Amino acid sequence: MAAMLASEPVIIHSEALGFNADCAEFCPHPGLNYLLALGTYQLVEETQERVGRCYLRALQLGGAGDQPQGSINAGSLDMPGIFDLKWRPTACDAQNAILGAALADGTVRLMEVVAVSENAAVETLPELRLQSQVAACSSGMCLSLDWQVGYGSVEARIATSSSAGTLSLLQVFRLLT
Repeated sequence: MAAMLASEPVIIHSEALGFNADCAEFCPHPGLNYLLALGTYQLVEETQERVGRCYLRALQLGGAGDQPQGSINAGSLDMPGIFDLKWRPTACDAQNAILGAALADGTVRLMEVVAVSENAAVETLPELRLQSQVAACSSGMCLSLDWQVGYGSVEARIATSSSAGTLSLLQVFRLLT
């Protein structure tokens, strides 16, 4: 017999993002699991270009049972349309959290979460910083990605699929900050 939920899910936060919201991923890293990455895209009819924006939201906790009370915009990056986002698994957490994005221009981009503060006395908000990109698909759009990380390894692989019906495997080495 399947387990039953104690109650039905309820919406505790909602917001408009400007473009079509295509994907959302919570950060799996300990101490950063309050971060939510959102990928968007929009087709520009005149040019047939797909544009996008990657948002990083910091959930504000503090309600009953540490329920989210909304989110703080921790930054965004403009880029080609985003079809998929995935955080590098926690098993490779020798460095900062890395987010991979599968994009409409056929590239995969890797972004790192960094803490930025204008004033040392003020609490820092994390933001995304572009680390690298690779043309994973010569014709077509990257539609999805997934990470493979070996236990204790500083290397990782990314599998990405494309609208041209191809699969690409990418070798990702330790990102230097």
